[in-house]
Amino acid sequence: MNVSGRVVSILVLVTIMGACGTALAAESPSGSPSPVPALKWAPATFDTFTDKVFLTVELHGSLLNDVEDRRPMSDSFGYDVKAGWRWKTLGVFFVFEQNMWVTSQFELGVTQGVANIGLGLEVNYLGGYARTSVAIGPSILLFDTAIDEAGNTGFFLDVRPIGMRWPINRFFAITLDPMSFAIVAPALDRIPLVMIQFRTTLGFEFVM
Repeated sequence: MNVSGRVVSILVLVTIMGACGTALAAESPSGSPSPVPALKWAPATFDTFTDKVFLTVELHGSLLNDVEDRRPMSDSFGYDVKAGWRWKTLGVFFVFEQNMWVTSQFELGVTQGVANIGLGLEVNYLGGYARTSVAIGPSILLFDTAIDEAGNTGFFLDVRPIGMRWPINRFFAITLDPMSFAIVAPALDRIPLVMIQFRTTLGFEFVM
């Protein structure tokens, strides 16, 4: 092959290499293969908890109680389940709870306490991270006392001045009520059975 033939071959090779480089650059502006985007965790916001049905399961305890004329009854603890609908700032819910009582008349023990059933209203603020709620309804005595029989029915009132909510993702959140106020009064005739409780409540909420 003479000199002119070699020059032509080199020019053809350079042209092919240039065309390949242009095609690769068109696929990736930086000239290198595009990296696969990494998955990123996006913090949840309260927006995903509005205009939906919500369900909350909570545990509560109270070491600060005042029982009118029933000194053997003191501390209490229990659980509750709430189901409701929430708009942007307002929410309504149905609540069922069992509030068990620690007694110490003859020896330390735990009674079935009461079953509380009620309707409630909540107000959400601070971007949904804080809320205030109130619930009211009947309170049913679940055990016999020296004065009252199981099945006696009175009322209960649950007031939570400020509670907190931390969304974990779009569907789940942890809730905390550091201090709430409850009146549990399952027996109002003869000697009233009225317990005033200062509760701390921890819960888990999810939306559907």
